[in-house]
Amino acid sequence: MKRFIHRNWFPLALAAALALIGSLPYLYGYAIETPDSRFMGFVGRGVFGHNGYLMLARQAQSGLHLMENLLAPEPLPRVFFNLEWWLFGKTARWTGLSLVGTFHVYRVATTIIFALSVMYLLRQCLVGEFKQRFALAIIMLGSGFGWAVLAASRVATAVSPAARQLAQDMSYTGVTFKNVLFPMPPDVAGISVPAYLVAQPHFILAAAFASLTAAFLIQAATSRQTRYYVLAGFAALAHMFIRPYSIPEIYLLFALFPALMAWRDRRIGARTFAGPATAAAIPAPMVVYYGWLAYVGALGGTGPAWRPWSFVMHIGWLGLPYVLALAALPSLTRFRKASPALLFMGLWLVLAFLIEQASLWYHGGQEAAWAAYIIAPTILAAGGPFSWAYSRLSPRWRTPAFKRTAAILIVVLSMPSFAVAYGRMFTDLQNHPAPYYVSTDLYSALEWLERNADKHDTVLASFETGQLVPRIAGVKTFQGHYMINPNAAEKRDLADRFYAKPNDDAFKRNLVQKYGIRYVILGPLERHPGGFQPTQHQWLEPVFTQNKVQIFKVEIQ
Repeated sequence: MKRFIHRNWFPLALAAALALIGSLPYLYGYAIETPDSRFMGFVGRGVFGHNGYLMLARQAQSGLHLMENLLAPEPLPRVFFNLEWWLFGKTARWTGLSLVGTFHVYRVATTIIFALSVMYLLRQCLVGEFKQRFALAIIMLGSGFGWAVLAASRVATAVSPAARQLAQDMSYTGVTFKNVLFPMPPDVAGISVPAYLVAQPHFILAAAFASLTAAFLIQAATSRQTRYYVLAGFAALAHMFIRPYSIPEIYLLFALFPALMAWRDRRIGARTFAGPATAAAIPAPMVVYYGWLAYVGALGGTGPAWRPWSFVMHIGWLGLPYVLALAALPSLTRFRKASPALLFMGLWLVLAFLIEQASLWYHGGQEAAWAAYIIAPTILAAGGPFSWAYSRLSPRWRTPAFKRTAAILIVVLSMPSFAVAYGRMFTDLQNHPAPYYVSTDLYSALEWLERNADKHDTVLASFETGQLVPRIAGVKTFQGHYMINPNAAEKRDLADRFYAKPNDDAFKRNLVQKYGIRYVILGPLERHPGGFQPTQHQWLEPVFTQNKVQIFKVEIQ
């Protein structure tokens, strides 16, 4: 153990610091609770996604092994198994921790696992402890040029009346930044490694297993030992359990990297294909299972479908390492001289980009690319342009003190976008907005549903409230996360019409009958001036009232 800690003190110290820093927004969220509001335990981006994950974990916590999607009103089979959320729920069950308490244990654990996994990969890719630590610091602390875009946008709105008016006219969701120049790099909205270490451990754990898969494949190529292909297969299996969107990327890497190495070394034989086939066979049952889930529509929904970004657009998001990685890619065409590690990173980055470009056809394309984008560019930059620039310095500058100072400066200059996103984690909480907070009245209403509703009763509520229904009450919701709610946009329009218009009895009666809606929540998020009036519908029976929140039971003969 002492040897392990001595060897890994840097990634462990970095992980501990980020785990501590990551705890502060949550403590702040609890500290500013009021008697009328309840902090729901999450900060930053992806709060709706967290509620979906806890929906699954809650089912495992209750004793189930197979799970079902309660974020849609359609009858969906309980055939889904996810090892990550099964273990999460069982941990809560075995320890007696709440699901939110378990989340924070999970957040700290994934930060440590990620730091150690990426460090293990860096040791296969870069020579020298200093270079490995420098790359790890860039990956775990760095972000892109979004801060510069944000600053330029603020200057434009300060000096230009037209830009000021444009900013006022832009819709603002509380998740992305107003920007009057061009699309804001997503690192400023929190899509960067340090921000995800604070708020998105699910993605961080997936990236850790992606790093291990890459490390074992590189070791397999350099050592020609089958055991590393076996380890790569198991790491890929764990990655697929967490992020099945990465299945195409993983299998393309299994096929193309060994083939590229065989071409590079001019060695093609039985072993060229036996090792990769072994790695590919290990997660194959998981691929079949997820294919079957998609075929039967077990989770509903269609997944994300975003317009892909170009190579140039990623510069703002990923920053200096990405720019240097693009500069390094042409040198890899002389692949007979390139190291296996840098060849792998170049292949990984290009494959991720191509899969992302297919997002309009393969809905998981952009989701799959994240791990490659956050890891490969820094390794390519550290192994290529950074090393090249340092070697060209005058000998009097190539001192340990200069090297440390330059590395610290580069890391610090990579952090401003994270600083912006981190600050937003505090300011977003200040007015107690949904979905970070709910009123104590609404929370009591959800607890009432937990005690009184049947498991497969469906609840109609606002989009924000609907995300909480399966997590807190354990029953189905009409409006759930768009990724796993069939025709989510149409359902949102239907719910808006239900709450926004008075009377309209035939439409509302047909809606609740068509989707089997058993309960209707009416609270501040559902009320519209001159809108839905429960007394106009005799088939609605009031069953819960607490201040401004009511629940009505649908009673249609």
